[in-house]
Amino acid sequence: LGQHIGISSAGEIGKVQREGMKNVSASCGACIGGYHAIKDSPPAQPEKKSMLQRLFGSAEAAKGEPIGDRQMETILDMFKTAVPVVDQEEAHPYVALSYWMQKKIKSEVLGIVAPDQPFPIAL
Repeated sequence: LGQHIGISSAGEIGKVQREGMKNVSASCGACIGGYHAIKDSPPAQPEKKSMLQRLFGSAEAAKGEPIGDRQMETILDMFKTAVPVVDQEEAHPYVALSYWMQKKIKSEVLGIVAPDQPFPIAL
């Protein structure tokens, strides 16, 4: 399903030593970045979006200009509800977040698969 959390050789959760890199780095970087963007930020005020902004992601996209990071926008939107739940878990927040993501992704995938499908789906 795509979720993953790295563990460094020193046992640090959320870090991994990549081949050819001098230092360890975040894994999954997008998830850890999204987690901290929500956790470390003051609550955002609801933003009113036009139909074009909802369809294309931003006012820039509606004007034909480059859009922002869709992956991070989606992660941040999902994590608004996840971070408070994850922070209540006994497990390390990154591990709890990985499990939360697995459940969320499975739910999303099963939501688009026909329930009367004649063959099994492996997730």
